[in-house]
Amino acid sequence: MGLQDRRRLRQHRLTAPIVQTIHQEPGPSEATTTWGRNPPLQDRGQSRDPRDSPRDLVPPLPHIELRPEPINNGLRKELSAPLPPDEEPQIFTPRMVRDAISKLKLKKAPGADGITNSALRHLPRPAVAALTRLFNGIMRTGHFPTIWKGSLVVMIPKPGKNILKLESYRPISLLPTTSKLFEVLLLRKMHPHLSPRPEQFGFRSEHSNTQQLSRVLHLLTGALNKKERVVAAFPDMEKAFDRVWHEGLLYKCTMTPIPKRIVHVLRSFLANRTFQVRIEGTLSSARPMMAGVPQGSCLSPALYSLFTDNIPTSNDAHLHCTPTTRRTYPHL
Repeated sequence: MGLQDRRRLRQHRLTAPIVQTIHQEPGPSEATTTWGRNPPLQDRGQSRDPRDSPRDLVPPLPHIELRPEPINNGLRKELSAPLPPDEEPQIFTPRMVRDAISKLKLKKAPGADGITNSALRHLPRPAVAALTRLFNGIMRTGHFPTIWKGSLVVMIPKPGKNILKLESYRPISLLPTTSKLFEVLLLRKMHPHLSPRPEQFGFRSEHSNTQQLSRVLHLLTGALNKKERVVAAFPDMEKAFDRVWHEGLLYKCTMTPIPKRIVHVLRSFLANRTFQVRIEGTLSSARPMMAGVPQGSCLSPALYSLFTDNIPTSNDAHLHCTPTTRRTYPHL
């Protein structure tokens, strides 16, 4: 027997008991561990039993049954009721519209209509008054203009990537500037009624990832000082904005203090949206958007946060939320 064969035999003798133990360990249905605190380790350097696999530390997830019918029925019931009488004779004023226009960024690219933010800045007072009447009409009727629902998608090549591959391009969605102006005003009306959970740090003023990281380090350090085991999960929501379920989002809106009049506008805002792709001056045909919140809209971060706000947690787990990432730290 050669030297190489003897090494292989020795390696097999060392690993065979471990492999056999792993194959014989109980499945998730037989696991007896639950979310909770295990007794602290006696020694920080104590070795673990080979049978303590990750499946022993983390219990199986509960079964979740997807039933969209009750949500759809509840949403239809909520939105079929007549709108309450308007208590405000003017929901928006010309002064509010002028203030929103003054804060628009001039270097932003326009949508398919070609109207720039600079053009809105130079509107005379009668035109601003006409815009105000239009915005108030949208709020009274709950109808978002169809012409504002189309987005223009421009493909921007990523630096250093192969331009012949589709994944080498970053799609940028351009919305009509007049639509974005109305969305800014609508978001201001929504803000007093939004109360995200304390763990949510994404898309919130005076909150940052640095503060969230400090909070995480504090909890991890405390658990390690008590010689507890800590398991961290970092699920990243791929294409988060593009996969928002419209009916589920609107149903959650009806469960919040957001006025029903605004919910009606949001329903029309999300319905029947389309997009067109422009590549080297060639424009594609319009395609429908069946799900998701529009990229480039100031409403989308708030709506996405509302959609993911009721993530269930455990008593022994800490939840930390950043824009499209959810972190869970259960102490085991």
